[in-house]
Amino acid sequence: MVPLLEGWKYKEGDYMGREITLTGRVVDGLGQGAGFTQLPWAREQFVDKLGVDPYPGTFNLKIDDPVHLASLQALWKREGIPIPPPSADFCAAKGFRVLVADRFPGAIVFPLVPGYPQDTIEIICPVHLRSSLGAEEGTTVSVRVSL
Repeated sequence: MVPLLEGWKYKEGDYMGREITLTGRVVDGLGQGAGFTQLPWAREQFVDKLGVDPYPGTFNLKIDDPVHLASLQALWKREGIPIPPPSADFCAAKGFRVLVADRFPGAIVFPLVPGYPQDTIEIICPVHLRSSLGAEEGTTVSVRVSL
């Protein structure tokens, strides 16, 4: 097994079942990902439910291609893996397991808040993806999403 995948939690047949691929370009986020990914309740659920102990922060991709954007819109409508908050002080989220650039296991996290951009995805991963991929603003990256 690839060493990076050894800590990846999945059930037999869970990851390599049905999937879609999204391709987007790296964009800066709002700078709130590091704080959110390290909240004890969120981190615990990311580990338990998504199999990801996240590096502080998120890796953001903007989806521009119309075909991939349609796939993303369809993904928003799927149930996903629920990430409920401990109180109304925080937003709920849902997630999907992913494989970034065919190398790095992680998860897309969709914050369930009104007005959240429908063309952007936030990815959590155990490693700092920008440096691990050598990606800069505008770099194109593909993500395989497990349905």
